[in-house]
Amino acid sequence: DGETDCLTTSSFKAAQVSGAADKILSGQNLAGVSGNITLPPANKVLADTSFGIANSSAGQVDDCTAANQTGCIASSTFTTIDLSLKDDSSALDLNTTDFFTRLSSDQLFEYWDELGVRHTGNGDSDLRSENIVPGVTIFGVTGTAAFAPAISSSIDNSNKVTLTWDNSTSASGGYLLLRSNNLSDANSISPDNSVIYSESDTLNGQEVIYVGSSTSFEDTAVVGGSEYVYTLFSYNNSTNTYSYPSYSENLSIPTPLATNIAANIDNHNLGSLVSSQFSIAYNTNDQLAFDSDGYHQRIDDGGGDIFDWGNVLSTSLFSRGWDVSDYRTGIPYTAGSLLDGSSYFGSGSQYVTRMIDGFWIMAASDMNISSFSVSGDMGMDGRGAEGSYTSTVTKNGTSYQVFCVYVYADNTGNDPNSYQIFIIPQQNTAAISENWMANNRDGNPTTTPRGEYLHTLSGLTGVSDLIFVLVATDQSGSPMSGGTIDSIVDDILDVATQ
Repeated sequence: DGETDCLTTSSFKAAQVSGAADKILSGQNLAGVSGNITLPPANKVLADTSFGIANSSAGQVDDCTAANQTGCIASSTFTTIDLSLKDDSSALDLNTTDFFTRLSSDQLFEYWDELGVRHTGNGDSDLRSENIVPGVTIFGVTGTAAFAPAISSSIDNSNKVTLTWDNSTSASGGYLLLRSNNLSDANSISPDNSVIYSESDTLNGQEVIYVGSSTSFEDTAVVGGSEYVYTLFSYNNSTNTYSYPSYSENLSIPTPLATNIAANIDNHNLGSLVSSQFSIAYNTNDQLAFDSDGYHQRIDDGGGDIFDWGNVLSTSLFSRGWDVSDYRTGIPYTAGSLLDGSSYFGSGSQYVTRMIDGFWIMAASDMNISSFSVSGDMGMDGRGAEGSYTSTVTKNGTSYQVFCVYVYADNTGNDPNSYQIFIIPQQNTAAISENWMANNRDGNPTTTPRGEYLHTLSGLTGVSDLIFVLVATDQSGSPMSGGTIDSIVDDILDVATQ
């Protein structure tokens, strides 16, 4: 074996010996080539696996069967892991002892996934019991967070909102209430636990409107036509912390009906509604024109003798007498201007009166009265008849009660038919009382039907708005139909709710 310059035989065949040394065991020669392969010792070979060489020992190394073993072979269950990236200086391990503690801190920690890939992350110091809903446990932290009680709200009128909430055990230091124009602004509020706020302070531009221990508040600084959201916090003296907030619903404060009437009454369509059926005359027929006397608190004869005198207004706050010296002392007319009505309709109220195109209209908003009255003398001198009509008209989802008192059928043609129409938002306790006076303003008995009158709309407690309309027609026969009265009301409400 290994000779050269000789012929091959069946016993000594030719061989390609280039690179053969890497295929021959160390200590062995083949075709004159010494091998350089060294087999691993048995303790480096998987158990029950041979070296692949006849008569060699089987391997003695087992599969890894548990974590942190050495001298075993990685398996599909216990794979390799690269710890060369382990950071002993800044990254902490997560273990069963301090797992929850490190997750609830801002510390850096490291971990490896099932493929042996290293990851790092930071805990969160906001993972605290006071930030978690009571009864909920997150990563071992059970919630004790305080939440402000839910807010209940009601829009009393266009300048007052009433807010109420339940008492809270987390409010040992009272409550903090703020007003915003939308929920986005309200969500931006974050009180500083170290600060005790005062009313008129601002947080993130939002106004503090109440600080105290009460569980209710009346906000009288709202403006009709605006939207508001209220945010409530409770404050705990023992922990010096504010609760998580509660929010009211988004509140749309209605524009006062009187404001819209004053601004938009010229857009009415009343004349066409009435003239198409009853030929109401205005502008073209002076007989049915309305006249205001110099006192601006009543309508005198009305040109066509609508009244002997009439349309004197009063309320439960501003009553008028019934004798000769008092019959002109009604609520003053405003000639289309929107005026403060505090003396007549309650603090903060406003009202407007307007004579337009043969109609006379009064609207009051933000009222606080229990009754409204109209008085005068129809002057029909025993002729004609009287009647009344009630209905409900719905406009933009709101129901309005309609009360109408009228006189009609003066067959002499001297006195027109006239209709006194009262309109209020739905109020089940409201009622109209027609009072044709038994005595005249001099105190003397009268037997003249449809003479002096005092019609009162009562049950107005809690009613914020009132519209009163005076309509006259030259129809001497049947009274205006209920459908036409409702159409008049519908058109007025179009103007009032623009």
